[in-house]
Amino acid sequence: MRWRLTSWLLVLPLSVGCMQNRVAPDPSDAGENIPSLQEGRVVINNDQAELNARVDIMAKPLFVVATETPGHEVTPSRKPTGTQLTLRGQINPPVVNGEYVHANDIDIAGQTAVVAYNYAGEVFAGAVQVIDFTNPRRPRLLSEVLFIDADVTAVLLHGQTVYVGSGSLDPALESPALIEEFTLSDAGLERTGRWLDMPSWVVTDLAQHGNQIMVSVASEGGGIALVDRNAQELSINTFVPEVDVRGIDFPNESQLAAVCGTNSRLSVKGLPGLGGNGEYPINGYNNEAAKGTIEVHGGVCYLGAGDGGMQVRGADGTLLGSLNHNDFSDTRPHLMVTNAVSLHGNLAFVAAGALGVQVVNVAGANGWAQGGAPDAEGLEVLGELQFGEGISSNMVKSRNNVMVVAAGVGGVKLVTMSGND
Repeated sequence: MRWRLTSWLLVLPLSVGCMQNRVAPDPSDAGENIPSLQEGRVVINNDQAELNARVDIMAKPLFVVATETPGHEVTPSRKPTGTQLTLRGQINPPVVNGEYVHANDIDIAGQTAVVAYNYAGEVFAGAVQVIDFTNPRRPRLLSEVLFIDADVTAVLLHGQTVYVGSGSLDPALESPALIEEFTLSDAGLERTGRWLDMPSWVVTDLAQHGNQIMVSVASEGGGIALVDRNAQELSINTFVPEVDVRGIDFPNESQLAAVCGTNSRLSVKGLPGLGGNGEYPINGYNNEAAKGTIEVHGGVCYLGAGDGGMQVRGADGTLLGSLNHNDFSDTRPHLMVTNAVSLHGNLAFVAAGALGVQVVNVAGANGWAQGGAPDAEGLEVLGELQFGEGISSNMVKSRNNVMVVAAGVGGVKLVTMSGND
């Protein structure tokens, strides 16, 4: 059974039968015994003139507008946030196999953002873009990679190395989930030739743990892997089975937290061995088509829980605050899916699918990070960030006074926040 994508949701697979855990080919093998990925399946574009033409530079002030208040009609009004937001650039989506692909995942390190793209229909097609915002007023598209046979679903920037997680139809793979390695320089991306066939059907998230990387894969046969990147070949150091993992992050140096659908829960693992430290039932992640994410700040977990809305939880599963879809809209809650939540100070930006990017005042952020108690008043919906009509928000990530929005076929929006203007 294939997994597919809609315009704003990551479709995770149903049961597809038992699959063996896989590691990279043994480097002692030789010649025909070493599987190789198809030639021509990856197309890299580092031509700066071509890439520059894909970026629209602008300086458009953005406003948070309260267009809907649960329970009664309101006149649209701007809401103060204490932060100046300015749209600085828009990067148009790539075309793969004659189709526009959809921005769906983001990683940011320093002044560089890496964005993943995949496709909503039956075609397997994806892409990766690298965006340099060293000068945030004039962002540059530094490199672009097209994947002819793979939907790209997760990206990670680890130093000067980019890891790409996907689901691929390449015949060299025993199971479709795959991670690939690229090096990044001022000239753009280049392949290293290192890749790793992962168990199960699709890579759902990537995270950095010291000099190693954590990988989550979904569906039967899936789980969480600690991947060693220091040897000649990428290899799985530790693997623990886990059902329907949507996202991973680190509450502290000794723990990994994973959010999972199918009997929705927060699963906490000890590091580095990934032994179980606790399983905590949570609401949400019930829609098998929903992306689902976790982002940790000050040991506090901010969840994009799909049908479960925005949730704030401690590493022990304690619910500190939450907003369901009716809290965001009284007229269109059925159009909303909480794909991701990203924090900037006391503001949370919510990737809300067809409801764009919603903005929440997180009054309880500092108190929760210091071990404060649950607070029903700790979250306040301010309204929607006004990018214009038609944005469908799949992912949002804010780092270093810059916010990046993965807007499906709308490509990427790059926003500066006060302190960077």
